[in-house]
Amino acid sequence: MGLNAPLLPGDETRTPLERYRRYTTMAEAATAITPRVLLITLGMSSTQRQQITHQWVDDFGLIRLRSDLERERLFGDREGREPQTYRQLLDLAELTLRAGFPVVVSGRFEDRRDRERFQRLAEAQGLLFGILTDEVSSKAADLTDSELHYTHIVDHTDHPEQLARQVRDLGRSFGMHWQGEQS
Repeated sequence: MGLNAPLLPGDETRTPLERYRRYTTMAEAATAITPRVLLITLGMSSTQRQQITHQWVDDFGLIRLRSDLERERLFGDREGREPQTYRQLLDLAELTLRAGFPVVVSGRFEDRRDRERFQRLAEAQGLLFGILTDEVSSKAADLTDSELHYTHIVDHTDHPEQLARQVRDLGRSFGMHWQGEQS
């Protein structure tokens, strides 16, 4: 008894049950509802922020907004434009979230008011919200009790597989499914 479905590349040698499982896995992935989430980074070095947010993009398909690129796009080499940059990032995050995509914003977020604006955006849209940081940056930021509730510490590591594991575990805690995960 056949599946009466076209063969996908590599299916020629698979049994009907293996093909069925492959089709159902693909269907589950295609119809999975991605949790609506807004994540921001706090402190950390530029390299750490980029590694962490890149992992979120790769593993969970989040849209990444980068403060350094947005500041350069808006103002060129002029410094001291953080307030305007973060307002623009907030607008871009809102548009992206309204389109139904989860977002991670990479920036230092040193000003508490900027963090609060992003938190309010998430709350207004009924989204999950998180602050991604490391131990040193969380202590230096003097976070409020409310911010501590949303803060997730990512340990700095030079091992990409350890970072990937941390991000995947955190993503699962948000109800997300790693794109490389097999059912």
